[in-house]
Amino acid sequence: MGFRRFLRFAAALVLMAALGQPMGRAAPPAALSLTYAVSIRGFPLLTLDVRIAETVGSYTVSGFIRTAGVVDLLADFVMQSESRGTIAADVLRPSLHETASHWRNGQRGTHLEYAGDGTVAAVVTPAEEPGRPEPPLPTPEQTVGTLDPLSAILAINRAIARAGSCAMQVPVFDGRRRYDLVLADDGMERAPAAAGAAPLRRCGIEVVKIAGFPEKEAARPDHGRAWIQAQGEDQPALPVRIEFDTRWGPITMRMTHADPPR
Repeated sequence: MGFRRFLRFAAALVLMAALGQPMGRAAPPAALSLTYAVSIRGFPLLTLDVRIAETVGSYTVSGFIRTAGVVDLLADFVMQSESRGTIAADVLRPSLHETASHWRNGQRGTHLEYAGDGTVAAVVTPAEEPGRPEPPLPTPEQTVGTLDPLSAILAINRAIARAGSCAMQVPVFDGRRRYDLVLADDGMERAPAAAGAAPLRRCGIEVVKIAGFPEKEAARPDHGRAWIQAQGEDQPALPVRIEFDTRWGPITMRMTHADPPR
């Protein structure tokens, strides 16, 4: 896996795993902004900013990722994403998802539009990087009924709020890759913060790769863990730490800021 492809892969994992968002209260919550620092083997890799806004019957989720530290000097990688959709009977229905990324010597974009029957129209540019053939894209049949990565963020935590459990499977299509996010409960643990802090719920995460991945990556599931902390009545539960195992080493995300403060 080349360095640029690894950065896109790491950014995709970050968006797959960022689980913090409002819990579906009766009144629409204020927009929530979260910031995470992402490191690999202890070295700064990326920063992630996520913003979630809901109204009665609709949602908007945006994400901004860029390289950090020495990696930023080498790659100058930036990814911006936004998803919009509706909420009916507590079911999310995305309508539009767009992603644009660029680095020192290139750029690419994704535009997804969703029809009422669950089909997805995808436009990816460029289709391939010069000298870097891409694996075949998923078929239209494989993408029916899927969510984009940012809508999946919202859907996962709504499901956790309803069921009080991480156990679920979410079908995701990001314009190039089709995968399932499979979550499982992994127990509770005491928070390392001050006495009285809410305990942490551990969730196991597995990325089951279905289509659109290079052959060597497709056969290797990615495993991760998230530590989610309830913030109190009528407030969102937030992931305070997320870890993923990769061939490059463990990737760790830690929440560094929340607005409004929690």
